[in-house]
Amino acid sequence: MICILVLFFVCVNGVDQNVTCPYITPREVDLKELDGKWHIAAVATDLEIEGECATILFNHKSNNTTDVSISWIVNDSVSFYNGSVALTVDDSGGDLLLVTYTGKLDTDTPL
Repeated sequence: MICILVLFFVCVNGVDQNVTCPYITPREVDLKELDGKWHIAAVATDLEIEGECATILFNHKSNNTTDVSISWIVNDSVSFYNGSVALTVDDSGGDLLLVTYTGKLDTDTPL
């Protein structure tokens, strides 16, 4: 009878501490390059929403317009909004995305 004993040592880092956010500089925005899903941690909005995070889905159309769908996640529930996007310039000369919401699709859907 042959017995083989194999030991594996694995080092896993579960939490990184003292992590800082990257420095973000203004840049030109191309609406076509925004197509796809984006996960964000902060949004400036005039809606009465406090979310833990949000997912934004951009869809650039052939008529040079862009639709947007945003999902706000709060306490393991999600709310969906649809709208349209336009580019505008802020006081510093940087591009801003101006999102106009056209309606709320669903409220408090459990994840």
